[in-house]
Amino acid sequence: MSATAGRDEVPRLEPLSRGRLGGVLTVLANAIPLFGVLLWGWDVGFLMALFWAENLVLGGINVGRMLAADPANVPFWAFKLFLIPFFCVHFGMFTAGHGLFVMQLFTGGGPDDLEMPWELLSSFVALYPALPAALAGIALVHLVHTWADFISTGAYRRVNPMALMFQPYSRIVVLHVTLIFGGFAVEALGEPLAALVVLLALKTAIDLGLWVFGGTPGAKDSALAKRLQV
Repeated sequence: MSATAGRDEVPRLEPLSRGRLGGVLTVLANAIPLFGVLLWGWDVGFLMALFWAENLVLGGINVGRMLAADPANVPFWAFKLFLIPFFCVHFGMFTAGHGLFVMQLFTGGGPDDLEMPWELLSSFVALYPALPAALAGIALVHLVHTWADFISTGAYRRVNPMALMFQPYSRIVVLHVTLIFGGFAVEALGEPLAALVVLLALKTAIDLGLWVFGGTPGAKDSALAKRLQV
């Protein structure tokens, strides 16, 4: 079987469908905290904890993407044995520092020393028992999103794991620097409902921008990708 025939076996989305699906999934992921704010009274601390925990989901998905990247390249498998643990340690430290910052700023407490991400997640869940359910819904949306961007395009067959390693950081920096300042503004205003909704609208807009201008590097590096590109 030729390489081309193998690629054709990958379920693919047409460009317009892929673009629409990405947009719909982004809106759905952000509709979960919106319903929480409107129906269950989630406050800015809950939202910031959820936004932080979403990074853990994306980091876990990224490990799976790195494992699946360029599977036909045998030397890459040996390289992945180093790269993936390095990513887990580095990303874990990065998110731990970020999570400690969020907890101390928006929940009025938190440990004095750096903790592991799962320890911080446990502390957030103790404060916000509904957090796991909200996070599970968002995780499901991101898994479907991964299929649309990474599997259906065949990008996993071409992308370099090194390119994937650094991808989550740009999202964290762009999104969370903006949201932290937005969170401060919401707290300063006394957390009115309108301000919380505006904060969620801001996150949705940034997520949509990251989808349109980001995506998997390998999805835009080949003739097949150009046919599928939004």
